[in-house]
Amino acid sequence: MWERIIIIELNKAKNVNISNFTKQIIRSNSSTKVVFIQGLGESSENYNFNMDTQFPISYIPRRYVLKRYIDQIRPILETLQSIKNPKEVILGGRSFGAFLLLLALLEFNKSYQGNIVLFSPIFGIPLIHNVEGRPVIVGSKLRKAELLMEALETNNFPIPQKLEIHVGVEDLQSDYSMCRKLYILSDSKDYNLKILQEKGHNLGHRYIENRIEKIVLNMEKN
Repeated sequence: MWERIIIIELNKAKNVNISNFTKQIIRSNSSTKVVFIQGLGESSENYNFNMDTQFPISYIPRRYVLKRYIDQIRPILETLQSIKNPKEVILGGRSFGAFLLLLALLEFNKSYQGNIVLFSPIFGIPLIHNVEGRPVIVGSKLRKAELLMEALETNNFPIPQKLEIHVGVEDLQSDYSMCRKLYILSDSKDYNLKILQEKGHNLGHRYIENRIEKIVLNMEKN
């Protein structure tokens, strides 16, 4: 199964580019849409996707984590319920946004029949790392994180049709073991765990934009 894990060297990641001409084609001709949930402290203005994009939460302030659980995921859940053709809608999330998306999918309790792509997902549980010979706690406990952890541990998470996970090998906030649990939910070739060498938690907005644009191009070809 590990042969499906793709190791992307940093110099290759830097070369992921799409020409302006290609971007114009995507914007004008694509029927594919993107639903994206950004990370804490980010707004929709931080991203520039070259296709029809919906941000269920236009801005996610740091204090967003203090909201009631259902209020945190309600905008995403309502968006999921409104999607008529999942095969034409890519779901994406970065960091805390990926965590919210996973919780909303768990609440939705249906296998999403389209593409899901997660960048540096967090899972709402503090992580302990050995840094220079001493333990360091990274992150904090987030609301209802235990629900997601239990669903993954007991294989009760609704398995989506296609899933990509992108995470930096030096990311101290994303739990690699949980990324792998998501990855092995299915033996489908449409499940990929991509580990970026020399990258931390911030993969960069352009990397995220380019990767989603490449998925759109591949979908249009098929």
